[in-house]
Amino acid sequence: MEKIIENNKKVFVAKTVEEVKMIFEPYRLRIIQTIFHNKSEMTVKEIATEMEEAPNKVHYHVKKLFNYGAIKLVRTENINGIIAK
Repeated sequence: MEKIIENNKKVFVAKTVEEVKMIFEPYRLRIIQTIFHNKSEMTVKEIATEMEEAPNKVHYHVKKLFNYGAIKLVRTENINGIIAK
């Protein structure tokens, strides 16, 4: 996936069918929509709670989105011995 800056906004360009399928997979679209509707950074647990889904399922798909560059890690925080990203 290629990142382009256009009019001071980052634009992602999918160059393969695999990249298009990855982004437009319905469950991953729900994750992206949840993040955008919240209008602030969210942990996987917060996304899972908002979506009423299991955190491990959300984590799997968030990791895929992250690996393709569709979302980014903003910060990490240690909460009671657990690293929240």
